[in-house]
Amino acid sequence: MFRILVFASLVLLCAFNASLASAGDPILKLADSLAESGYSYEAITEYKRFIFHHYHAADADYKRILAYYEDEIQLSDVYYSIAMAYREMEKWDESIASLEQAIISADNDSIRGERKIDIAVTGIAAGNYSSAAFNLTRIATFSKYPQVRNRARFNLGICYIYTYKWEEAFDVLSQYYADIPDNKNQKLKIFSNDNYPTLKNPDRAKWLSTFLPGSGQMYAGAWWDGINSLLINGGIGYMTGSMIYRGLYSDALIVSLGLLPRFYQGNRYNAQKRVEEFNEEINKVFAKRALNIISNEYSEQTTPKELNLNSHG
Repeated sequence: MFRILVFASLVLLCAFNASLASAGDPILKLADSLAESGYSYEAITEYKRFIFHHYHAADADYKRILAYYEDEIQLSDVYYSIAMAYREMEKWDESIASLEQAIISADNDSIRGERKIDIAVTGIAAGNYSSAAFNLTRIATFSKYPQVRNRARFNLGICYIYTYKWEEAFDVLSQYYADIPDNKNQKLKIFSNDNYPTLKNPDRAKWLSTFLPGSGQMYAGAWWDGINSLLINGGIGYMTGSMIYRGLYSDALIVSLGLLPRFYQGNRYNAQKRVEEFNEEINKVFAKRALNIISNEYSEQTTPKELNLNSHG
Protein backbone atom coordinates (compact mmCIF):
# COMPACT_ATOMS: atom_id res chain seq x y z
CA MET A 1 0.00 0.00 0.00
CA PHE A 2 2.80 2.40 0.90
CA ARG A 3 4.52 1.73 -2.44
CA ILE A 4 1.26 2.46 -4.29
CA LEU A 5 0.75 5.74 -2.39
CA VAL A 6 4.31 6.87 -3.08
CA PHE A 7 3.97 5.98 -6.76
CA ALA A 8 0.69 7.89 -7.01
CA SER A 9 2.24 10.89 -5.28
CA LEU A 10 5.12 10.91 -7.73
CA VAL A 11 2.72 10.75 -10.65
CA LEU A 12 0.75 13.74 -9.34
CA LEU A 13 3.90 15.69 -8.49
CA CYS A 14 5.45 15.15 -11.90
CA ALA A 15 2.23 15.98 -13.68
CA PHE A 16 2.06 19.25 -11.71
CA ASN A 17 5.70 20.08 -12.45
CA ALA A 18 5.20 19.29 -16.12
CA SER A 19 2.28 21.67 -16.34
CA LEU A 20 4.45 24.48 -14.96
CA ALA A 21 7.55 23.75 -17.03
CA SER A 22 8.13 25.49 -20.30
CA ALA A 23 10.19 22.62 -21.73
CA GLY A 24 10.62 18.87 -21.22
CA ASP A 25 8.38 15.89 -21.84
CA PRO A 26 6.00 15.03 -18.96
CA ILE A 27 6.44 11.27 -19.40
CA LEU A 28 10.21 11.60 -19.21
CA LYS A 29 9.95 13.85 -16.16
CA LEU A 30 7.87 11.18 -14.46
CA ALA A 31 10.28 8.42 -15.51
CA ASP A 32 13.32 10.35 -14.27
CA SER A 33 11.65 11.05 -10.92
CA LEU A 34 10.76 7.39 -10.49
CA ALA A 35 14.31 6.33 -11.33
CA GLU A 36 15.83 8.82 -8.89
CA SER A 37 13.45 7.59 -6.19
CA GLY A 38 14.52 3.98 -6.67
CA TYR A 39 11.42 2.78 -8.52
CA SER A 40 13.39 1.27 -11.38
CA TYR A 41 10.67 -1.03 -12.72
CA GLU A 42 8.11 1.77 -12.85
CA ALA A 43 10.66 4.10 -14.43
CA ILE A 44 11.37 1.58 -17.18
CA THR A 45 7.65 1.34 -17.89
CA GLU A 46 7.42 5.12 -18.34
CA TYR A 47 10.55 5.31 -20.50
CA LYS A 48 9.12 2.61 -22.76
CA ARG A 49 5.79 4.44 -22.84
CA PHE A 50 7.61 7.52 -24.06
CA ILE A 51 9.32 5.52 -26.83
CA PHE A 52 6.04 3.97 -27.88
CA HIS A 53 4.31 7.34 -28.14
CA HIS A 54 7.33 8.90 -29.80
CA TYR A 55 7.03 6.56 -32.79
CA HIS A 56 3.50 5.22 -32.69
CA ALA A 57 1.33 7.90 -31.16
CA ALA A 58 -1.80 8.51 -33.17
CA ASP A 59 -2.61 11.68 -31.26
CA ALA A 60 -1.69 14.61 -33.48
CA ASP A 61 -1.36 16.99 -30.54
CA TYR A 62 1.09 14.69 -28.80
CA LYS A 63 3.15 14.39 -31.98
CA ARG A 64 3.20 18.16 -32.20
CA ILE A 65 4.48 18.37 -28.61
CA LEU A 66 7.23 15.85 -29.40
CA ALA A 67 8.25 17.88 -32.44
CA TYR A 68 8.54 20.90 -30.14
CA TYR A 69 10.86 19.00 -27.80
CA GLU A 70 12.79 16.95 -30.36
CA ASP A 71 15.90 19.12 -30.11
CA GLU A 72 16.08 18.39 -26.36
CA ILE A 73 15.01 14.74 -26.34
CA GLN A 74 17.43 12.18 -27.72
CA LEU A 75 16.12 8.65 -28.11
CA SER A 76 19.59 7.29 -27.34
CA ASP A 77 19.47 9.01 -23.94
CA VAL A 78 16.12 7.38 -23.18
CA TYR A 79 17.49 3.92 -23.95
CA TYR A 80 20.51 4.76 -21.78
CA SER A 81 18.18 5.65 -18.90
CA ILE A 82 16.37 2.33 -19.36
CA ALA A 83 19.71 0.53 -19.27
CA MET A 84 20.73 2.25 -16.04
CA ALA A 85 17.40 1.34 -14.44
CA TYR A 86 17.90 -2.31 -15.43
CA ARG A 87 21.43 -2.13 -14.04
CA GLU A 88 20.08 -0.91 -10.70
CA MET A 89 17.94 -4.05 -10.68
CA GLU A 90 21.00 -6.16 -11.59
CA LYS A 91 19.32 -7.33 -14.78
CA TRP A 92 22.51 -7.34 -16.79
CA ASP A 93 21.23 -8.84 -20.06
CA GLU A 94 18.35 -6.38 -20.26
CA SER A 95 20.70 -3.51 -19.47
CA ILE A 96 23.10 -4.51 -22.23
CA ALA A 97 20.22 -4.92 -24.71
CA SER A 98 19.04 -1.38 -23.92
CA LEU A 99 22.57 -0.01 -24.30
CA GLU A 100 22.78 -1.67 -27.70
CA GLN A 101 19.60 0.17 -28.67
CA ALA A 102 21.19 3.38 -27.37
CA ILE A 103 24.15 2.76 -29.69
CA ILE A 104 21.88 2.17 -32.69
CA SER A 105 19.89 5.37 -32.05
CA ALA A 106 22.91 7.57 -31.17
CA ASP A 107 23.61 10.41 -33.60
CA ASN A 108 27.41 10.50 -33.30
CA ASP A 109 30.36 8.17 -32.80
CA SER A 110 31.42 9.74 -29.51
CA ILE A 111 28.15 8.76 -27.83
CA ARG A 112 28.35 5.31 -29.41
CA GLY A 113 31.81 4.88 -27.90
CA GLU A 114 30.55 5.94 -24.46
CA ARG A 115 27.68 3.47 -24.62
CA LYS A 116 30.05 0.66 -25.66
CA ILE A 117 32.08 1.42 -22.55
CA ASP A 118 28.87 1.25 -20.50
CA ILE A 119 28.22 -2.20 -21.95
CA ALA A 120 31.69 -3.29 -20.85
CA VAL A 121 31.16 -1.84 -17.36
CA THR A 122 27.90 -3.78 -17.12
CA GLY A 123 29.81 -6.88 -18.21
CA ILE A 124 32.32 -6.32 -15.40
CA ALA A 125 29.44 -6.00 -12.95
CA ALA A 126 28.03 -9.28 -14.25
CA GLY A 127 31.41 -11.01 -13.96
CA ASN A 128 32.03 -11.27 -17.72
CA TYR A 129 35.59 -10.02 -17.41
CA SER A 130 37.08 -11.51 -20.59
CA SER A 131 34.59 -9.96 -23.00
CA ALA A 132 34.68 -6.66 -21.09
CA ALA A 133 38.49 -6.52 -21.29
CA PHE A 134 38.44 -7.33 -25.00
CA ASN A 135 35.89 -4.61 -25.82
CA LEU A 136 37.59 -1.99 -23.64
CA THR A 137 40.97 -2.76 -25.22
CA ARG A 138 39.49 -2.29 -28.66
CA ILE A 139 37.89 1.04 -27.73
CA ALA A 140 41.04 2.30 -25.98
CA THR A 141 43.08 1.43 -29.07
CA PHE A 142 40.89 2.51 -31.95
CA SER A 143 38.54 5.26 -30.77
CA LYS A 144 39.33 8.63 -32.35
CA TYR A 145 38.01 10.52 -29.31
CA PRO A 146 40.61 11.11 -26.54
CA GLN A 147 37.97 11.29 -23.80
CA VAL A 148 36.46 7.98 -24.89
CA ARG A 149 39.88 6.32 -25.13
CA ASN A 150 40.85 7.49 -21.68
CA ARG A 151 37.61 6.36 -20.06
CA ALA A 152 38.06 2.97 -21.73
CA ARG A 153 41.60 2.74 -20.34
CA PHE A 154 40.42 3.52 -16.84
CA ASN A 155 37.69 0.89 -16.88
CA LEU A 156 40.07 -1.61 -18.45
CA GLY A 157 42.35 -1.00 -15.48
CA ILE A 158 39.41 -1.66 -13.17
CA CYS A 159 38.71 -4.90 -15.04
CA TYR A 160 42.32 -6.00 -14.61
CA ILE A 161 42.14 -5.21 -10.90
CA TYR A 162 39.09 -7.41 -10.58
CA THR A 163 40.88 -10.26 -12.32
CA TYR A 164 44.06 -9.71 -10.27
CA LYS A 165 46.23 -8.87 -13.28
CA TRP A 166 48.38 -6.33 -11.51
CA GLU A 167 50.99 -5.65 -14.19
CA GLU A 168 48.33 -5.18 -16.88
CA ALA A 169 46.42 -2.85 -14.54
CA PHE A 170 49.59 -0.81 -13.96
CA ASP A 171 50.32 -0.52 -17.69
CA VAL A 172 46.86 0.64 -18.72
CA LEU A 173 46.34 2.96 -15.73
CA SER A 174 49.73 4.52 -16.47
CA GLN A 175 48.37 5.48 -19.88
CA TYR A 176 45.23 6.85 -18.25
CA TYR A 177 47.06 8.99 -15.69
CA ALA A 178 49.52 10.22 -18.33
CA ASP A 179 46.68 12.32 -19.75
CA ILE A 180 45.38 13.44 -16.34
CA PRO A 181 46.69 16.67 -14.74
CA ASP A 182 47.74 17.27 -11.11
CA ASN A 183 50.40 14.50 -11.11
CA LYS A 184 48.02 11.72 -10.12
CA ASN A 185 50.69 9.18 -11.08
CA GLN A 186 51.47 8.91 -7.36
CA LYS A 187 48.44 6.67 -7.08
CA LEU A 188 50.20 4.06 -9.20
CA LYS A 189 52.79 3.40 -6.50
CA ILE A 190 50.56 0.64 -5.13
CA PHE A 191 51.40 -1.39 -8.25
CA SER A 192 55.13 -1.44 -7.53
CA ASN A 193 56.66 -4.90 -7.15
CA ASP A 194 57.23 -4.38 -3.43
CA ASN A 195 53.49 -3.93 -2.87
CA TYR A 196 52.24 -6.90 -4.86
CA PRO A 197 50.58 -9.56 -2.69
CA THR A 198 52.75 -12.54 -1.75
CA LEU A 199 50.99 -15.63 -3.02
CA LYS A 200 51.54 -19.31 -2.33
CA ASN A 201 51.97 -22.13 -4.82
CA PRO A 202 49.01 -24.56 -5.07
CA ASP A 203 51.19 -27.24 -6.71
CA ARG A 204 53.68 -27.04 -3.86
CA ALA A 205 50.86 -27.54 -1.36
CA LYS A 206 49.66 -30.58 -3.29
CA TRP A 207 53.10 -32.18 -3.35
CA LEU A 208 53.73 -31.43 0.32
CA SER A 209 50.54 -33.29 1.21
CA THR A 210 51.54 -36.07 -1.15
CA PHE A 211 54.63 -36.87 0.95
CA LEU A 212 53.21 -35.86 4.35
CA PRO A 213 49.41 -35.65 4.61
CA GLY A 214 48.27 -32.34 6.14
CA SER A 215 51.52 -30.46 5.47
CA GLY A 216 50.05 -28.75 2.39
CA GLN A 217 47.14 -27.40 4.45
CA MET A 218 49.59 -26.16 7.08
CA TYR A 219 51.59 -24.44 4.32
CA ALA A 220 48.36 -22.63 3.36
CA GLY A 221 47.82 -21.52 6.96
CA ALA A 222 44.95 -23.95 7.58
CA TRP A 223 46.59 -25.54 10.60
CA TRP A 224 43.55 -27.32 12.01
CA ASP A 225 42.72 -28.88 8.64
CA GLY A 226 46.34 -29.98 8.33
CA ILE A 227 46.43 -31.59 11.77
CA ASN A 228 43.08 -33.26 11.12
CA SER A 229 44.27 -34.66 7.79
CA LEU A 230 47.54 -35.87 9.34
CA LEU A 231 45.73 -37.68 12.16
CA ILE A 232 43.12 -39.32 9.90
CA ASN A 233 45.61 -40.52 7.27
CA GLY A 234 48.10 -41.52 9.93
CA GLY A 235 45.41 -43.44 11.78
CA ILE A 236 44.35 -45.28 8.63
CA GLY A 237 47.95 -46.09 7.80
CA TYR A 238 48.61 -47.37 11.33
CA MET A 239 45.44 -49.47 11.26
CA THR A 240 46.41 -51.00 7.89
CA GLY A 241 49.91 -51.80 9.08
CA SER A 242 48.57 -53.32 12.30
CA MET A 243 46.26 -55.60 10.34
CA ILE A 244 49.11 -56.74 8.12
CA TYR A 245 51.28 -57.41 11.17
CA ARG A 246 48.54 -59.59 12.67
CA GLY A 247 48.03 -61.46 9.42
CA LEU A 248 44.63 -59.91 8.61
CA TYR A 249 45.56 -59.43 5.00
CA SER A 250 42.01 -59.30 3.57
CA ASP A 251 40.94 -56.67 6.13
CA ALA A 252 44.08 -54.67 5.43
CA LEU A 253 43.32 -54.83 1.70
CA ILE A 254 39.76 -53.57 2.24
CA VAL A 255 40.96 -50.65 4.35
CA SER A 256 43.82 -49.76 2.00
CA LEU A 257 41.61 -49.87 -1.08
CA GLY A 258 38.53 -48.33 0.55
CA LEU A 259 39.41 -45.70 3.14
CA LEU A 260 43.03 -44.81 2.40
CA PRO A 261 42.66 -43.63 -1.24
CA ARG A 262 39.61 -41.55 -0.35
CA PHE A 263 41.19 -39.67 2.53
CA TYR A 264 44.67 -39.52 1.03
CA GLN A 265 43.51 -38.10 -2.30
CA GLY A 266 41.10 -35.77 -0.47
CA ASN A 267 44.04 -34.54 1.58
CA ARG A 268 45.98 -33.63 -1.59
CA TYR A 269 42.95 -31.94 -3.17
CA ASN A 270 42.15 -29.95 -0.02
CA ALA A 271 45.75 -28.76 0.28
CA GLN A 272 45.57 -27.24 -3.20
CA LYS A 273 42.13 -25.79 -2.53
CA ARG A 274 43.25 -24.14 0.73
CA VAL A 275 46.12 -22.38 -1.06
CA GLU A 276 43.78 -21.16 -3.79
CA GLU A 277 41.43 -19.77 -1.13
CA PHE A 278 44.37 -18.13 0.62
CA ASN A 279 45.53 -16.50 -2.62
CA GLU A 280 41.98 -15.36 -3.44
CA GLU A 281 41.66 -13.60 -0.09
CA ILE A 282 45.08 -11.95 -0.39
CA ASN A 283 44.30 -10.76 -3.92
CA LYS A 284 40.90 -9.48 -2.86
CA VAL A 285 42.40 -7.39 -0.06
CA PHE A 286 44.97 -5.91 -2.46
CA ALA A 287 42.28 -5.18 -5.06
CA LYS A 288 40.21 -3.30 -2.48
CA ARG A 289 43.26 -1.26 -1.52
CA ALA A 290 43.87 -0.38 -5.16
CA LEU A 291 40.25 0.62 -5.71
CA ASN A 292 40.27 2.78 -2.58
CA ILE A 293 43.40 4.60 -3.76
CA ILE A 294 41.82 5.51 -7.09
CA SER A 295 38.40 6.04 -5.51
CA ASN A 296 37.83 9.55 -6.92
CA GLU A 297 38.18 8.49 -10.55
CA TYR A 298 36.39 5.24 -9.73
CA SER A 299 33.24 7.08 -8.63
CA GLU A 300 33.38 9.41 -11.64
CA GLN A 301 34.03 6.85 -14.36
CA THR A 302 31.80 3.95 -13.34
CA THR A 303 29.22 2.82 -10.81
CA PRO A 304 30.77 1.47 -7.56
CA LYS A 305 27.51 -0.15 -6.45
CA GLU A 306 27.69 -2.57 -9.34
CA LEU A 307 31.32 -3.57 -9.01
CA ASN A 308 31.40 -5.61 -5.84
CA LEU A 309 34.46 -7.67 -5.01
CA ASN A 310 32.36 -9.95 -2.83
CA SER A 311 30.83 -11.35 -6.00
CA HIS A 312 34.22 -12.08 -7.57
CA GLY A 313 34.88 -15.60 -8.45
